[in-house]
Amino acid sequence: MTPSIDPRILSQLAHFDGEVHRHRASIASGKRREVELQQLRVEYAAESQEAKGRLEDLQKKNKELQAEVDDFNEKAKRYSGRLNEIQDQREWRALNDEVRYLHRQVETREEIMLANMEVIEKAEAEWKAAHEDCEAKVQDINNERNKILAERDIHQKQMATAAAQLEEYLKNTDDQTVAYYRRRAARQDQPVVWMEKGACSSCHARLTAQSQLEIAQSRRLVPCQTCGRIIVAPIDQNHSVS
Repeated sequence: MTPSIDPRILSQLAHFDGEVHRHRASIASGKRREVELQQLRVEYAAESQEAKGRLEDLQKKNKELQAEVDDFNEKAKRYSGRLNEIQDQREWRALNDEVRYLHRQVETREEIMLANMEVIEKAEAEWKAAHEDCEAKVQDINNERNKILAERDIHQKQMATAAAQLEEYLKNTDDQTVAYYRRRAARQDQPVVWMEKGACSSCHARLTAQSQLEIAQSRRLVPCQTCGRIIVAPIDQNHSVS
């Protein structure tokens, strides 16, 4: 401990450093939220794509059935044209049975295709709803991200101002206090913090009544027994114990 260092000077340093930290934390929080938003965008797009995939699979199956129907119809037409040319009764019956078989295959596939149309219409409605929902959610994401970027710009400017104020204050502070502050800052983020509601404002550990009194009256430098930071009274403190 260095008794000759005035806790009131550290209180002002804690103010500027706290402002820098607050804006830095807000920027970091915004970046984490951006990552979350990007993940949401991926999830929403996947839901929409899944609905579209189901629709495309159904449409593909019906196209394949239609291709089979066209093929069967073409064969039936070709075989039917040959019936009048065949003189052998056995051969004629065999070819006629083949034509009838082809027609049954056409009818079966057309019934399946007709049933599929109802499923396709439902899948198309589901995809349209999922797509519109995705578009709306993506727009919300874009709006929130734009807000985050705007707030980040503000925080970056305010953080730069607070950092400049901190350095300016250090220039006009005695060398011993500056050296003490910088040594602690090299080991720990926010080495000096304010007392808040009778506790360390960094780790929120409760202070003893004696420590609260000493901090409020700026008698000496009081370290937090939990996080090790120096705790000082706020610059607007009325020196009453919380």
